Amino acid sequence: MKEIQKQLTDKFLSSKLCKYPVSLFNGKMGLSIYFYQLSKIESNPVYQTIAEQLLDEIMLRDLSSNHPIDVENGLAGIGLGVTLKRIFFIFLKI
Repeated sequence: MKEIQKQLTDKFLSSKLCKYPVSLFNGKMGLSIYFYQLSKIESNPVYQTIAEQLLDEIMLRDLSSNHPIDVENGLAGIGLGVTLKRIFFIFLKI
């Protein structure tokens, strides 16, 4: 399992993260949650920095009212992702 996690993480880090869409299921929001969780599991602040950069990119550059509103690819997914981050990483301190 650890090897699969490492391969997946290496694949993401070697790709251009800025090229992903903003979506929760297939894009930057999902990757941001992944890297936040990984930073807690691995106790590695580098992953948290990556997660924060992805979230900043979404909120400051990519987000617009032209996005669909669905959870998978749209604004509802971004909102859900931000809420999950707050619940898991602030209130539960995971």
